[in-house]
Amino acid sequence: MKRRASSTTGSKLTPETTVVRESPTGSDLYLRPEHFAEVYAADLDPRVAAVMAASQHPIDPAALNETFTGTATWRSLPSWALVSTADHSIPTEALRHMAERAGSKIVEVDSAHAVPVARPAETADLIAAAAAL
Repeated sequence: MKRRASSTTGSKLTPETTVVRESPTGSDLYLRPEHFAEVYAADLDPRVAAVMAASQHPIDPAALNETFTGTATWRSLPSWALVSTADHSIPTEALRHMAERAGSKIVEVDSAHAVPVARPAETADLIAAAAAL
């Protein structure tokens, strides 16, 4: 049986590229601004990536360990996946695995993680194809 790599193998989301700050509502995980482009938006104009880094919305680190106990919707509904092949946040192998497991119609794009910003036409085309079903 072929074992797949961990979904984080190859990810540049590491303690060195992220920072957790306490907030009134708990903890907030951010990408460090100096690593934002490399990890999340490597194919964007550096000025755009800098604005995105300065305005990023954090995630509660606890969300990264949450599980879902219900039945996944992709088991009964059609799904589409835009797989970014130059992603340094979620490795391409992991993106492909999740999309294949879901039986998604897969479109691959040479882009970093911020694919909707870097490749808006391809993103819009995928959404239009899904909406046309």
